[in-house]
Amino acid sequence: MFRYDSKFWGVVGVIGDMVVINILFILSCIPVITIGAATTALYTVMRKQAKKESGYIVRDYLKAIKENFKKSTVIWLIFAVLFTLIYGDLRIVGNAMKDSTGRSAVMGFFLVSFLLALAICIYALVLQSGFENTVKETIKNATILMLVELPWTLVILITTLSPVLVLLIIRGFYGTILIALFACWFSVIALINSFIFNRIFEKMIKNVGE
Repeated sequence: MFRYDSKFWGVVGVIGDMVVINILFILSCIPVITIGAATTALYTVMRKQAKKESGYIVRDYLKAIKENFKKSTVIWLIFAVLFTLIYGDLRIVGNAMKDSTGRSAVMGFFLVSFLLALAICIYALVLQSGFENTVKETIKNATILMLVELPWTLVILITTLSPVLVLLIIRGFYGTILIALFACWFSVIALINSFIFNRIFEKMIKNVGE
C-alpha cells in the first residue's frame, strides 16, 4: 500500500497537484487583468488531467499562461466590460423602477444575460486552451457551442458558480469554505468541467471531420 508506485501514493500525488494548481491559479488571478490567462492555463492543465495525460503541471501551467496571455486577456477584458455594463444597467433600471413585479422581471432579465455572458466567456477561454483561432472566431464558436450544448452548459455554470451558491446556502461556515476555496476548490471545478469540455470538443471535432 505504501510503496511509491502504489495507488495510495498515486492519489496523494493527484491531490497534491490539485492543491498546487489551485494556489497558482489564485495567485495568477490577483492582478485581475490576468484572470483570463489564468483560467485558460488552469483548463489547459486540467483537461490533460482529465485525459490522464502525464506532464509537469507547474511548467505546463506557466507555459499555457505565456502562450495564451494576449488572446485570453483580450477575451477576458471584453467580457469584463460586458459584465460591468450588465451590472450597471441592472442598478440603474432597478433603482428607477418602483413596481416590485417589474423590478423582479428586470432583475431576472439581467441575471439571465449575465449567466449567458459568463457561459460564453468560459467556453471561449477553454477553447483558447486547445484551439488556435482569432478572438472573434473563438467567441463566435463559444457562443454556438454554449447554445448547442445547453444542458452541459447549465452543469458547467452550476459547478463554476458552486462557491457562490454554497456561500449563499450554507451559513456560518465561511472560514471552512474559504479554506476549501484556497486549497483545491477551483482546480476541482476545472477538473469536473474538463471532463465535460473534452467530451464536447471531441464531438465537435468529429462533426467537423465528417
